Amino acid sequence: MVASFTATLFLPFFVFFLPPPAANWDSYKTVNWWDAVDFIGIDSYFPLVSGMDRTHTEMEIRTGWQWVMREINKWHKKFWRRRAIVFLESGCRSIRGAASRPWDSEIWGPTDMAEQANYYAAMFRVVGRYPFIQGYFLWHWVSYLKHGGPNDKSYTVWNKPALGRVRNSFSGKPKPMKP
Repeated sequence: MVASFTATLFLPFFVFFLPPPAANWDSYKTVNWWDAVDFIGIDSYFPLVSGMDRTHTEMEIRTGWQWVMREINKWHKKFWRRRAIVFLESGCRSIRGAASRPWDSEIWGPTDMAEQANYYAAMFRVVGRYPFIQGYFLWHWVSYLKHGGPNDKSYTVWNKPALGRVRNSFSGKPKPMKP
């Protein structure tokens, strides 16, 4: 393979780390070089529901993920059956209605811990059924332990109900990808 998780370029006095190649949720189907990398990276900020005016239920968000995953599955089977897919960025802010615009770090609204927790519960429940999805990187997990909490509107799940959903989802055995 040409590329791996991290490519390193050495120059005198400098070391550059290039991030893994990824396509955004709205453009992954147009990339014509997936055969040059070890896995397909998608920034998975798919709009799963509509409306910023209320908290979306886990079932509503799950329905959105089911539609998204059916589309990815069709595309994957047709073109890239032997490539694993990794969601290189996944996440939702703890703001009411944020599952309708998870990519949008500029939106404002009331703090909504249930919206974020429902997003993660739905994502892991639906996406976890597809063995070609070989990983998730959750956006924006900071190392500062006092970050997050009941009034935090950011992407972090630290000190929020969504952390329990993440913990529960990663407590089982990994599923191997079928050849």
